[in-house]
Amino acid sequence: MIAILLAPVYLLANYYLLRRVMGWVKAWFPFFRTARHWALPVAVQAFLACSIVIAFFLPEGRARRVMKLIGNYWLGVLLYVLEGLLKLLHPFMPFLTEQVYKFLPGSEGFLMLKSWPEVKPELDFPDEEAKMEGVMEVIRTIRNLRAEMNVAAGKRTHLMLLPADGWAETLAHAGQYFQRLAGASETAIIESSAAVTEKTVSAVTKACTLYIPLGDLVDFEKEIARLSKELDNLHKEIARAEGKLNNPGFVSKAPAALVEQEKGKLALNQQKAEQVEKRIAELKESM
Repeated sequence: MIAILLAPVYLLANYYLLRRVMGWVKAWFPFFRTARHWALPVAVQAFLACSIVIAFFLPEGRARRVMKLIGNYWLGVLLYVLEGLLKLLHPFMPFLTEQVYKFLPGSEGFLMLKSWPEVKPELDFPDEEAKMEGVMEVIRTIRNLRAEMNVAAGKRTHLMLLPADGWAETLAHAGQYFQRLAGASETAIIESSAAVTEKTVSAVTKACTLYIPLGDLVDFEKEIARLSKELDNLHKEIARAEGKLNNPGFVSKAPAALVEQEKGKLALNQQKAEQVEKRIAELKESM
């Protein structure tokens, strides 16, 4: 508990995780007295929490490096959360949780003999949870934009954020998350959209309006060349399918299911070709 009190208050993720753990502890008490069929979704949620812990707290390197750094006071929050999750999962996975518990620093005895996690009002941070969820929404939005535009995972981009009311400080402190989890090379907090002087891709979230320079996301010439090659392949597939379907011998002799399958392929490739042509036109217009 000392590590919790020493954890730096500016680490918003700490508050977020502690708030979530307290919520799960609250949910667990009535669970054991009522509906047992909620075991699977609750266990899944606990595992999702573990993934959040790993994504936000583990430094670069192997697990043994983490164990060496566990003495750092801010990692005390991670240890507290992991121990609490193991206790909550223990009724469903007793053998697994016992084995994991033995590797936690400072663990003694058996997990099954430890006290059940308690709800602590002082570890309930609803405002910080809302702020962390706003930061996570920004990260999800950026990642979705990158996926839609086929941006390479290792490609770094500039990020400009126009904060909504009351979000400027939170976003300014979240730069490390944007760099590590959203592929940002640097983050700039702007005061108005007038500060955006180049062509960008933008999106609106609860916390901000975000802008990413289009040139950072796409190498126009390479992307146009790639899409042109894809379009040529689609045109060849379309010509092949049309040739088959325009051949009376194929249509009359082939099974009806095969004919319908070819028609479906033709329609799909025509739709893809239309989308690729539209994308090429957009890129040429942006150059």
